Amino acid sequence: MRRGASLRAESYPQSPDRPATEGGSSSRDGRIGDSGVELLRVAYHATPLASVLDTVVRSAETRLRPLVRGVGLVVLRTGWGGELRAATAAAEPLEPLQSAVAGGPAFEAITGGSPVVIADLGEEQRWPKLMMAARRAEIAAILAVPLDAEPVGAALTFYLRGGLRSGLSGELRPVIDDSSLVVANAVAFARLELVAAHLKDALESRDLIGQAKGLLMARRSISSEKAFALLRETSQRTNRKLRDVAQGLVESGELP
Repeated sequence: MRRGASLRAESYPQSPDRPATEGGSSSRDGRIGDSGVELLRVAYHATPLASVLDTVVRSAETRLRPLVRGVGLVVLRTGWGGELRAATAAAEPLEPLQSAVAGGPAFEAITGGSPVVIADLGEEQRWPKLMMAARRAEIAAILAVPLDAEPVGAALTFYLRGGLRSGLSGELRPVIDDSSLVVANAVAFARLELVAAHLKDALESRDLIGQAKGLLMARRSISSEKAFALLRETSQRTNRKLRDVAQGLVESGELP
């Protein structure tokens, strides 16, 4: 996780209706199940980013049953693709009530770099619409945790069935660490794909412009500089991209 975002069990109030256990149930004892295998698969394959995020929340919910009722995930790609979300079925009605404009536990966790704990939904005043919807969905508590997924900001939101309790951090830690790894890898791959696409587009544009310049030089007996200036002037006059002007010339043999 981010520095300063440690998850400490002793910081959570004890739930009166659940025993305080440090080890967790047999479904959360550190062994990898089917959901963990799927998470590892998407971590090391060229899976689309949106599909990776969906797998992360589904895996988290499966691994943490019956502790959680739903799981949401938000990824903020500032200056690169905006905001991405994923949520399990139970969290789908709740996640849209969090946003960069309206705020929410996940966004506060991202900006603050530390977990946001809401132990009493009735007392929380910052996000009334989210709290009201969560109470209607029989959510007892909400915990939003930032993921170490730089260069993007990301956070998981756990919608808990029962109250917060001692030992909770030990049960959440493997899920948080695995999710951080998978999201960071997926984001890095998506960024590489974007760079590759931009590079491919740039190379194709350069090739088209080169062909167009060659046509003008041959037909009008002008220099490379004058051919490029003519293409640029046509682009400005017609309010079209230089690449599109070049492509039109190559295909039709004429400037517009």
